[in-house]
Amino acid sequence: MISTDIHSPVSAVMSTDLITVLPFDPVHKIIKVFRDHDFHHIPVVENGLILGMISKLDLLGFFEDVSRWVDGKHQTQYMMENATASELMTKDIVTLKPTDTLQHAVSIFRENYFRSLPVVDENGKLEGIVTTYDILCHTFKPEFLKQT
Repeated sequence: MISTDIHSPVSAVMSTDLITVLPFDPVHKIIKVFRDHDFHHIPVVENGLILGMISKLDLLGFFEDVSRWVDGKHQTQYMMENATASELMTKDIVTLKPTDTLQHAVSIFRENYFRSLPVVDENGKLEGIVTTYDILCHTFKPEFLKQT
């Protein structure tokens, strides 16, 4: 069955058990987080405030860039050990408030081709993340999926 409550707040569907990294965390820690957990975006926070997001595509882009401007395996290893989250993260991010509606989130996803949006309070403190997957799970109830 399809739920049509597009006016629900994003807080009803957002993930709140988040794993975050600090801006000075090294690339190898970010790789480990992605390997150990089944998600595609990591918030970069400091003192609870969101500074940016790192996606798996950001990480891939980092390795493509490194391969262009460093020479040899030793230099790549050096970058792996010394580059930080702040160098990989997307800094200009769009955020939601917990009271924003799912309809508002979907409009942002559609306009920008995002797959994940951080949810922050009025002070910029990270409270959760809402993803396209969260909205799909909310919209399409399990009984609908069993019919396919």
